[in-house]
Amino acid sequence: MGVFGGAWLALHAVGLLDPEARITFGVFAVLAAAGTVYGIKRYRPVPRWPWLAVLGAFTLFLVGGLLRIVHSTLGDLTADRTLVPDLLILPGYAIIALALAGLARVGRRGLAGDFDAVLDAVVAALAVLALAWVFLILPAFAQQDAPLTVRLLLGAYPAASVFVVAMGARLAFTAARRPPLAFRLLLLATFGLLIGDVVYMMAEMGTLDLPTHVIDLAYVVAFVCVTAAAVHPSLQWVGEASPIEDPVPRRGRLVFVAVALSVPALVLLTPLAESRGGERLVLAAIVLCLTATASWRLFRALHQHARSQERVAYQVSHDALTDMPNRVALQDHLSRLLDPARGDRQHAAVFLLDLDRFKLVNDTMGHTTGDELLIAVADRLRRNVRSSDFVGRAGGDEFVVVVHGATEEQALESAERTRLLLHTPFVVRGSEVQVAASIGVSLHRQGDEQVVAESLLRDADTAMYQAKERGATLWCASTPRCASGSRPA
Repeated sequence: MGVFGGAWLALHAVGLLDPEARITFGVFAVLAAAGTVYGIKRYRPVPRWPWLAVLGAFTLFLVGGLLRIVHSTLGDLTADRTLVPDLLILPGYAIIALALAGLARVGRRGLAGDFDAVLDAVVAALAVLALAWVFLILPAFAQQDAPLTVRLLLGAYPAASVFVVAMGARLAFTAARRPPLAFRLLLLATFGLLIGDVVYMMAEMGTLDLPTHVIDLAYVVAFVCVTAAAVHPSLQWVGEASPIEDPVPRRGRLVFVAVALSVPALVLLTPLAESRGGERLVLAAIVLCLTATASWRLFRALHQHARSQERVAYQVSHDALTDMPNRVALQDHLSRLLDPARGDRQHAAVFLLDLDRFKLVNDTMGHTTGDELLIAVADRLRRNVRSSDFVGRAGGDEFVVVVHGATEEQALESAERTRLLLHTPFVVRGSEVQVAASIGVSLHRQGDEQVVAESLLRDADTAMYQAKERGATLWCASTPRCASGSRPA
């Protein structure tokens, strides 16, 4: 079907088909409808209703286009012009816009990404509306010899195209970075509709004098693209959501929005100053809405960038599994605590905890159970430290606690309480899991000017391995200013 459509498009473009394509247009319409029905039935896209709506919309376009040819409505702006083709074609725009909105809703990345896509689509639509108002709608209304109904119908086409552009832009902005071919063909079809409407409107008002096969060329591209999309196997993937982890707008989207934002400067260069105040007021309202929407979008982009920076900084300093501060945060915390510039440095103690027999839990109960056990240990430690103390995960099955403002004796008593705290069994996946910890303690006394974070962590690590060598499930303390000691389990 795609080969046939491409050949028909080429022949139509050079005018080798029958005059005005009266017969071949109808034949292709029937074949295109049959091919689209076949593609929808074979590939079963989910959801199916947007594609059925697209089929219905393009059927109206095809029938309306044939009636345009039969009744020779092109350029007829008199009261004798039949309105039947227009009354068939215009509802098709609403139907295809609804279909595009449905596909965009299914493929959205989440509420935030979807709303940003809506704002970008509104910017694009308002830009197209501003151009349409200056170059198409106002000239259509200026046809004083035409009846009001004809002028209203002519003005309705650009407005309907703007609606389709908005929905098409929203669909494009919520797509994955590598959308399937059927998706791209559908967007190309909507672009063909827009170009076709612009050319047809200019031909209607006599500002373009082109052969019929050239005027209809953009419409023909749209029909061929929709049919090719429907019969391509990638039809079934168009409705798939794009990945959440890919929130960065593509370059094409940014360029599209940037071009849209340049439209107000373009329309200001037009001779609109000669028009009436009401016409200028409408344009001013459109430009104002465009500016407001763009400003809102810029504010959201800046806000999301700030949140993204905060999220990256948080992820660097926190453990992904337990959401506890990690070793990076621990180093930063100790460096600030031991900063000689601080005039309020107090006693501090660092506890390095290593879970005993944790590998056995992983080997016998699985890594998922092991991960849940680590989360449970982290939660118990968090709930049993003072708000002024630091608790984090150093990596693997190692945790760290930094106790502030405690004397040596208080710190050692706190180490014993921490050891006993982990003695109570944990309930993981409905089973009791018994763990214990070997704890290494390093102490910092007020006035120790040369103690740095690395030495405290090194001393705690050395003491922790001493505890393991002495049989585990106990704690050992070792610092340059404190004699090594131990207390049995």
